[in-house]
Amino acid sequence: YRLVRQTDSPFPDAVHDVQLAVQWIADNAHRYGVEPDKIGMIGSSAGGHLAAMVATLGTTGDPTKEPLATQPSGVQVAAVASWSGIYDLTSLEVREHGESSCGDDPQCITFSRPKLVPNFIGCSLEDCPERYEQASPIDHVGPSTAPMFLANATDELIPLSQPEAMLTQLSAAGVPNSHQFLPGKAHASLYINHVWGNTESFLRKHLG
Repeated sequence: YRLVRQTDSPFPDAVHDVQLAVQWIADNAHRYGVEPDKIGMIGSSAGGHLAAMVATLGTTGDPTKEPLATQPSGVQVAAVASWSGIYDLTSLEVREHGESSCGDDPQCITFSRPKLVPNFIGCSLEDCPERYEQASPIDHVGPSTAPMFLANATDELIPLSQPEAMLTQLSAAGVPNSHQFLPGKAHASLYINHVWGNTESFLRKHLG
């Protein structure tokens, strides 16, 4: 998907990129032995946010909350795992750990740089709060949202308030969900060895 440095405002272009990838898989399912109604996604950091967007768009059943980025084809993923994803951009307060705490994780290093979210949205929260809501998966959760597994570290760049709020919203909508919170500052793919087992089990359960 298109990154911040590749365009002035990747939203909703980056979401559309991922949606089109899902559509491509569904369109070519017969070539690869894929069941188009059992497509799952795993995303980490910015990818976790985009995976959550794809899982939630068009699922509220409320036409007044029609998002800016709509699914081009209506293909719905069947389950999603999001590691260190962002779910509510309107309340995001990134912890200032800086690049030094990111190790070799390029996603973490990129996210640590200033103004990443405003550059992604194309404006500040003060100037266009509606775009931040449109880009927040938590605002699009509905009864048909795909089951979601959320992982996060307790003291990383993304505060626990983000996945906790998303889990509350998912449960309120009756959406199957699970989570794993790990101690420490590890971000996204840095803790892959600790969450892969639970991630795989969750996806196997909901993808059949």
